[in-house]
Amino acid sequence: MKSSLRFYRDQNHRPRVYADSEQSTLADYLENDLQDTGTIAEILAVLDSTAPEQEREISGNSYTIFLDRNQVTLECLYTDERGYTLPRHSFQRLLTAWSTFLVKDSLLAQLPVF
Repeated sequence: MKSSLRFYRDQNHRPRVYADSEQSTLADYLENDLQDTGTIAEILAVLDSTAPEQEREISGNSYTIFLDRNQVTLECLYTDERGYTLPRHSFQRLLTAWSTFLVKDSLLAQLPVF
């Protein structure tokens, strides 16, 4: 999967994500549900502790995450749009990249690799 995501900070220094329409759900999820590294660390811990045969569900501000053996599906709590699915390992790398961006407090755009 080729990512179109770009991390940047807006004029008020808030972390933002640019994405094409195909990956706009990911951008919205990062901006609305993952504003701090503590929340990201909690989700990564759940991903690490969930056995491959287990299915899990994590609810946030705007999205619910459904975990299964190989993939993660994001579903918005406020729309009827179809969920966005990506490989579990890609989701973990994306969260790690977003957390790193938040900590660095950089103004420069970053291209996450997931």
